[in-house]
Order: sequence, then structure tokens, then C-alpha cells
Amino acid sequence: MKYITYVTGNKLEDIRVFSCAEEHKKVAMEMALLEGKATLLGAGFVEFDSDGSAECYGHSESLKIDSRGEADTKILKLHMRLSRRK
Repeated sequence: MKYITYVTGNKLEDIRVFSCAEEHKKVAMEMALLEGKATLLGAGFVEFDSDGSAECYGHSESLKIDSRGEADTKILKLHMRLSRRK
């Protein structure tokens, strides 16, 4: 899986996880992230382990931005916990 982290006008960091078949830049454009409506923070890949844990790492060639590693992983884990509550 791939991901993008970003922050919008509400100052909250968010994450979007998507298929490896999609390009980071295309997803960012579809989300209007490249039109000044948000600030990109990091992008790369997500590795999910069999125990349900995850790790963000790597680099987006199309966006020319690195993963923020642990900072992005923390956002992902928060979203995973919140989605389990629903």
C-alpha cells in the first residue's frame, strides 16, 4: 500500500492510504492537495504485519517527498484505532 500525509486549514494532520497501483501524484491531484488546499507532509509506503501493526517508510518519486517515518506511522495507527471503534 501507499500513503500520503497532509494538513489542511483545520491544522489536523491526516493520512490517505491507497493501492500501490496508483501514483502518489495522481491521488494528491484527485484530493486537490496540489491546489494549495492542503500542505503535503510525507508520502511513501505502508507495510502491514500479520499481527495488525503497520509502518510507514520510503519516498514518493512523483511528489518528490520523503516519508516522515514514525510521525506518519503514528497518524496511521491513530486512524486504525478510530476505525476499529466504529
